[in-house]
Amino acid sequence: MVSRDIKVDEAAVWNWEKNEIEDVDQIGARLVVKGYSQEYGVDFSNTFAPVARHDTIRLLGFSSKDGLEIHHLDVKSAFLNGVLEEDIYVEQPEGFQVSGCEDKVYKLHKALYGLKQAPRAWYSRIDAYLLQQGFKRSESCNSKILKQFMVQMESEFEMSNLGEMKYFLGMEIHQCEAGIFISQQNSSCKPAIWLRKLLTDLGQNQADATVIWVDNKSAIAIAKKPCAAWRTKHINVKFHAIREAEKNGEVNLVHCCSRKSDC
Repeated sequence: MVSRDIKVDEAAVWNWEKNEIEDVDQIGARLVVKGYSQEYGVDFSNTFAPVARHDTIRLLGFSSKDGLEIHHLDVKSAFLNGVLEEDIYVEQPEGFQVSGCEDKVYKLHKALYGLKQAPRAWYSRIDAYLLQQGFKRSESCNSKILKQFMVQMESEFEMSNLGEMKYFLGMEIHQCEAGIFISQQNSSCKPAIWLRKLLTDLGQNQADATVIWVDNKSAIAIAKKPCAAWRTKHINVKFHAIREAEKNGEVNLVHCCSRKSDC
């Protein structure tokens, strides 16, 4: 606790955590920093922290191919594990002021939720730990290493082992002997091509074209038949990228019925 003129405001907030069926799982209180009151160059500098692309998450489907199970770990108060590089000072929380030191402020050693640099601080912490444990980016591990990894993570961070994954980032995941089923609706040429390149980098060569189901026969005809080009001259060239992908054998547009009359 020190004297400081430049400080960041904070507030206590309630947090309702919900499960996969949107029922309240637990209620908690959290001290949150008012990040909007921070000044660039004074309270923070770099804030970027990489996150998993939604397309990358689809690679979980390969665990079904290899007969693996997906488990879910949740780091409790993850951002609180991030070590700060900057000097950040916050006011004493209301109702918890130290008697006789009401004019003093706290200096943060670790990040609080709401700080602009909190995601980056947490990423730096977990990234350094995983590299220290021998992990490498874009490489998978077998079940034995997974179990060892879970034990290591739980010994380093306060975590909740959520067991078999059933819900992740708004997607419902069902694992059974027949495979892994993920309810998702986004599907297009761009992520398909990106995933093919990523899988190739991971040693999963894609010999066959990726099938994209389309319920519009006219759209398929325009992409597959050069003779239809004269009808699409008014369309910007950038929207014809799928035609090149079809020609190069990267994707294969296949018609699917959306109405019984079309089947």
